[in-house]
Amino acid sequence: MSAQHTPGPWKAHGATVYSGDLIVARAPSTYFEELYEGCYAFEGDPYPEGEKVAYANARLIAAAPTMKAELENVRHFLTYHCEASDLRDALLADVTAAIARATEGGAG
Repeated sequence: MSAQHTPGPWKAHGATVYSGDLIVARAPSTYFEELYEGCYAFEGDPYPEGEKVAYANARLIAAAPTMKAELENVRHFLTYHCEASDLRDALLADVTAAIARATEGGAG
């Protein structure tokens, strides 16, 4: 059984993403390498504009539950309201694969 994500809505505040008062994720603006459990070494900033990128990443992460729900709506519409065609089948496969990556993991 796979774990379920924290229900949305999620909100980004700076580089931190919240569900209510619960911290769901933090988008780092710097990279720290874990040398051993609990001990980290600074490896530099992977982004030229680290804080801005971290904030943008946090906004994207915060939108994830809504995007997943909308993809599920698109999948339903394609399945039950569109005539079968090569285009419909290709879109349906892409949408289904994106939902699977979000819920089951796997390659992006």
